[in-house]
Amino acid sequence: MLTMPLFFYQTTLVWVDDDAFFIKVIADTFKREYLTKIFFSPKSFLDFFNTYEATVESACFLRSSNGDDDYEVNHRLPVEMDFQRIIDLYQNKNRIHDISVIIVDFKMPGLTGLELMRQIKSSAVKRILLTGEAEDQLAITAFNDNSIDRFVRKGDCNFSSSLNLYIRQVTTQYFCDLTKPLLTHLEAEHRLPQSDPVFIDFFDKWVCINNIVEYFVFDKNGSMLAVDQQGKLFYFVIHTEHSLEAFCELHNTDKTVKLFINAIQKRHKIPFFGLFREAWEFDPPQWADHFYSPEILRGREQYYWRVVEG
Repeated sequence: MLTMPLFFYQTTLVWVDDDAFFIKVIADTFKREYLTKIFFSPKSFLDFFNTYEATVESACFLRSSNGDDDYEVNHRLPVEMDFQRIIDLYQNKNRIHDISVIIVDFKMPGLTGLELMRQIKSSAVKRILLTGEAEDQLAITAFNDNSIDRFVRKGDCNFSSSLNLYIRQVTTQYFCDLTKPLLTHLEAEHRLPQSDPVFIDFFDKWVCINNIVEYFVFDKNGSMLAVDQQGKLFYFVIHTEHSLEAFCELHNTDKTVKLFINAIQKRHKIPFFGLFREAWEFDPPQWADHFYSPEILRGREQYYWRVVEG
């Protein structure tokens, strides 16, 4: 994976299959991890999908720039990222009804699964086709022309595990595709850890170990609000040499916070004043509650990070 998503949240799987017994069994298998929506015919699915709109599709994540002096390139970038809109996604309970993956059986009356997939090819939603042995070559051709994203043979002895792996892969790719333009916009200023393979691998492992199911970027350093399976919040705070030097330069003339600036310059501490809170909003005696000893990850550059419980 060349990049990781700027946000990722729990979504809905759609199943289209006229075999009621099969779909009940398989949906029961996956319902512990995914919200599911079932259609027993291509027509009923298309009737629904033709009027469907994802929560994220109505969100605008860019806003007009006010020329803040902190951002030296704003004279070249008339718009900037509105991180509040990204956090609004977390606060929007309807987000879980967004559809990231559609799983369709090949053999259905009236319209084959492959024909159905080609009708929705322009959608951002990812498509997995369930096949029999006889349809393998058709599925390979469809995969090569991007009509489908994955295919799984129903009779495969590893069917459930393969399907679960593919669902995870294409769901992540769904959010990568959605957020890639935003990442490109942010990286007009400086590269983010979200495009560093070392950080991506590290963060994927952290997500698995800590049972993280959702995350949302909230600043220009790539810091993220993360949520685990129990709904507990964490702030994954990230700084770089660039961000720490910029912080020190901004506050270096204030003698009342000299000890804090020295700690940053020695890289003993990193600042985090809270979600969308700035240092100037706090009196110097309060700063002590907002400085943390960092961990260090060496990737494309050196990342100073700390997880703060929400």
